[in-house]
Amino acid sequence: MWNEWRALNPDAKVDLSTAHLFKANLSGAILSNADLSNAGLMEAHLFKANLTGAILSNADVSNADLMEANLFKANLLRANLSAASLPREPVRRDTVQREPNRGEHVGREPARREPVRREPAPS
Repeated sequence: MWNEWRALNPDAKVDLSTAHLFKANLSGAILSNADLSNAGLMEAHLFKANLTGAILSNADVSNADLMEANLFKANLLRANLSAASLPREPVRRDTVQREPNRGEHVGREPARREPVRREPAPS
């Protein structure tokens, strides 16, 4: 029923911030671009859930099943993922959002510095 509604309302702003979804069965749910910040998703079943672009900052996703979930461009800043079952496919590094105050850039790879090459002193 949820996925049918989402299919009919793909641009609807979904605000589930601070929701208490302990052990909720959200397997296969379309939660793309949903605001799940500060949500309690402990032990939630998110198997094959579409979390593309979802905001999960400060969410408690501990012990949740995220196997085969789509986390492309999901914001996981300060999310608690302890003991969560994560997708088998590695998350591409260029899609992970990082905290800018730690010397890294949001949404893109940090610049790499080339090592300084020193010429040997003439003898």
